[in-house]
Amino acid sequence: MKVVIQLRRMLFTLQLVMAGFLLSTSCNKQQQGDSQIASPDSSLSESAKSYLAVLAVKKDDLAAPVSGKKKLPSKTIKVQQVNRFSQISKTTEWKNAFEIQEKGITYLFVPVKEDIKPFTNKDFEFFRYLIFSRAGASAVSLSVIEVLGDKKYSFESDNRQIAITAFKNKTEGNTGNIGNTNAAVIFYNNDYKPTASFKLNNGAWSTARITFRSDLGIR
Repeated sequence: MKVVIQLRRMLFTLQLVMAGFLLSTSCNKQQQGDSQIASPDSSLSESAKSYLAVLAVKKDDLAAPVSGKKKLPSKTIKVQQVNRFSQISKTTEWKNAFEIQEKGITYLFVPVKEDIKPFTNKDFEFFRYLIFSRAGASAVSLSVIEVLGDKKYSFESDNRQIAITAFKNKTEGNTGNIGNTNAAVIFYNNDYKPTASFKLNNGAWSTARITFRSDLGIR
């Protein structure tokens, strides 16, 4: 009888030890999963704000001289260049920014505050991030990611994770799935010119020739 009781006690103790181990492992995995998103480093944030402020300054773009009619002097047409960063800089949400580390480079993701359905056609959802980066002591650089959901599609995943995975897919040449997302993804440089575009079809990632103007009403 004593042997049976001792065995039961040993089994109970073993169960407690295993439960503690599994709980610890689960917490560690959770922490590892969350560790890719970190609070912004103050120095990078300040540098990013200064960099965006420079980009947001409006400038006139001088077009090439246009020849006038006969006996009239040639003239230069002055065109006001649309500066999209000027508007975006007013609605950036620095308080909700976050950082990730990839291969020794720090990337700061800053969301732009806007209605999830900002367009004329409310069947479309949209979000955008400014992505600042700095490798070591180098200067700050900027790219932009815009994600436009398919018509009548609602984003189910965390927008941060969609943006991170899409960014990694683009920069590392990966094709990782992104949940069940259906959307168009476009990246822009610091001149707000498109550099790459992709399609998400039920989460499957593929390159695609896609264009849309997020500053215009999508109908």
